[in-house]
Parts: sequence; structure tokens; C-alpha cells
Amino acid sequence: MNPMKGLFGLLVVSVLINIYLVVNINQLSNEVEHLIGLHFNNERNMENRLSSIDRELLELNEQNQWVTNMRFRPEVEESSSEEIVLQSEWTFREIGEDAHVTMMYRKENSSNWNEAEATLEAGTIYSSELRLNPNESYVYQIVSEGGMNRTTNEERIPEHVYQRQSLQLSKSTSRGGANIPMLFSATIHESEALFPFYEIESATATFRLEDGSEIIEPFLKNPNESEMNSQNESSRYTSTSVTSSSSLQTDTAIDEGVVEEANIWYVQLQEVGIGSVEIEVTYVDGYKLSETYHK
Repeated sequence: MNPMKGLFGLLVVSVLINIYLVVNINQLSNEVEHLIGLHFNNERNMENRLSSIDRELLELNEQNQWVTNMRFRPEVEESSSEEIVLQSEWTFREIGEDAHVTMMYRKENSSNWNEAEATLEAGTIYSSELRLNPNESYVYQIVSEGGMNRTTNEERIPEHVYQRQSLQLSKSTSRGGANIPMLFSATIHESEALFPFYEIESATATFRLEDGSEIIEPFLKNPNESEMNSQNESSRYTSTSVTSSSSLQTDTAIDEGVVEEANIWYVQLQEVGIGSVEIEVTYVDGYKLSETYHK
């Protein structure tokens, strides 16, 4: 047998095998792409179906709700730091003409219910007055007796409509090398208070130095640029800056996520050997919050 013919035959067979493999790989690639497309379409159809089911369940839940448009409004003039007066108002989808309606409410950690008579305002709209301790959380139920005996499930009275707002405080520190003063600054962003007695009356920063001494600096309320600069004239220098923010923990009081900023409180100090800073905030009603930041 001619060796050249044998080599040529092997070459032909090799080429044919490669052609076969390429064709099959292309077919396999097309099948994989087809399967990926089917999976994507199925996933998208499933997501659309789940969204549709969620909408249908939400609509069904709204249709089955006996009480709708529940609202709570604080009575500013009648409230005090010890007792908050809250007006509640809601609408029944249906209610008997001779129904006796009350709102039952209690502290979340208590089994003793308070009863507030409901007043018919118009049509199927009722209202009632609640008196709450601002430091407690509450749940409520609406009860109808008479032509229709019915009670709602327990719901929580939203704390943001009667409790003290959270305090948003940001701080910044700048450090140099050894024996180079540290610059500490802090800003309190005071939101518009629900009640006058929830407003900030004053704030101070107590700087405790490593030598055991203390420096007390008051926060400036809505300072202009010259006041901020004059609080510590020696604060202008070049160094590395580290900025962070924190919140003194109180109960948040933001109505639907929108609160207008009322005041800015600012303090700064540049000093060698600052070990810690205690910030204390005093409110009009005498309530105090404090937090300490360490070096």
C-alpha cells in the first residue's frame, strides 16, 4: 500500500470528523440558546403571573376590608409631654344605622383595654379621641354593636404620629500626627417637631481630654458662616478627615417618610488630646438624650 495514499486517507477522515464535530457543536449551541430563551420566557411569564396574583390579592383584601381610610391626627393644643391627645378617623364600608361604635385601645404590653366612644361624622365616617402616653406603644380595635356586631383585628397605632422624632446627628473628625490638634465637629439636623415640647432647647458637647480636663462647648443654633468659623478660629489646617454619622436612638416620628428640617445645630473644637466627646441634647419638656463618642 502506498504510504501517501494512507496518509491522505487519514487526512480526509480527520477533516470529515472535524466537520461532523463542528456541525454538531453548532447544533448543540443552537439548542442551548433555545433552551435559555425558553427559560427566560418562562421566568418572565412566571414573574408577570406572580405580580398579577399579588395585585388580585391586594384588591381582594381591600374589598374585604370593613374599615378603610384609617387616619390619626395629633391635637397639638390639647396635648402635653405627659399625655398626647390623638384624633382618629375612619370609614366603614357598611354599618348599621343604629350601630354603637367604639374604639378599644391598650398598651402593647398590657391586657387592660381603654374604651373611646366613636362619633358619627357623616355617612359611614366615624371618629374618636384617644389619650396616649408618649412613651408607650399601643394597639387598637374598632367594635360595632347593635344592628351589626363586628370587631376588627388588632392593629398598631403608628408611633410616628405621637412620639418624639429621632435625632439625626452627624460628626466629623480630622487627625494629624503626634501633638497635632484634632478637629471635631458635629451637626444635629432637627426636623419639624410634632409638638412644641418636642423641640430642642439646647445641646452641648463635653470634650474630655487625655490629661483629665474638660472643655464644654454649646451647639450653635442655625449658625451663619462667620459664627461657625469664630467658634474655633484655630480649626483651619490640613489633615486626614474621617466622617461618620449616627442617630441617638429615640422613636422615629416621620409621617409617611416626609419631615421638613426645622433647625441646624452645630459645634466644633480643635484641641490636642481629645479622648472622648459626650453630646447631650435637652428638649423643651426637659427630656434629655446623650451619647459618647470615643477617639
